[in-house]
Amino acid sequence: MGSLPKPRVTPARPFLNSVVDLAGPIDLRLSKGRGCKTQKGYIVIFICMVTRAIHIEIVTGLTAQEFIASFKRFVGHRGKCKNIWSDNATNLTASNKELMSSFERSFEQVRKEIEELLANDGTTWHHIPAAAPHFGGL
Repeated sequence: MGSLPKPRVTPARPFLNSVVDLAGPIDLRLSKGRGCKTQKGYIVIFICMVTRAIHIEIVTGLTAQEFIASFKRFVGHRGKCKNIWSDNATNLTASNKELMSSFERSFEQVRKEIEELLANDGTTWHHIPAAAPHFGGL
């Protein structure tokens, strides 16, 4: 068995070192009862690397603004993070290549917004290699 990452075995407060991932799509019910309308939604999962505690946020889209809002809610509930790990979302690689050609300028602006938000909080964002989920440390 390989050695665990340092943040996984070093005692720290919960969610100081976290992993983030997205799941979905799921159907969100807007009301109760028969004939209720549904809306597509996604789950943002934040996992503490030390205690394996889970924080779940629901978002209605995969936009950067939706993620930033869910991250701000997470930080408001759990406190600021020192390190965040995420995958490279290989399931979106093909569509990402198509969209990147047409949205390259807007993507750079969104990336800068996220980096600015994380820099203000003192958070470092790490990406694990593609096709290597075992590098996530959990």
